[in-house]
Amino acid sequence: MKKAVFLSIITMSIFSGLFGKKEDPVVFKFTSPENEACFTCKHVLDEKKPILYVSHDEDDGGWQFLCGADIHEETDAKIVSLLEIVKIDPSVNALHEMPEGVCAIRETKDSDWKFYKN
Repeated sequence: MKKAVFLSIITMSIFSGLFGKKEDPVVFKFTSPENEACFTCKHVLDEKKPILYVSHDEDDGGWQFLCGADIHEETDAKIVSLLEIVKIDPSVNALHEMPEGVCAIRETKDSDWKFYKN
């Protein structure tokens, strides 16, 4: 009996070590599909800068999640899924009901969003 319990514990340890702890599921509040393409910049994606500017475009309903830099080059643009943006920064879920034609800006990742008409 003790050997069976011991083997069970060892087996569970091996499997948890092999497969690791599963990530907590991401809360996704947007009504747009998770796989909807949206724009971000290399500063957010590659340099891990915070998302400080979000635009929900009036002309095509597209989303942009940017670092807030004043100048972006065309080569800075990246396309990712909306779900990927939420994984990068779950706080953008607060904008899930932001209407088209509006942008949101904040000073830091922990600041409140301020809204403006595009």
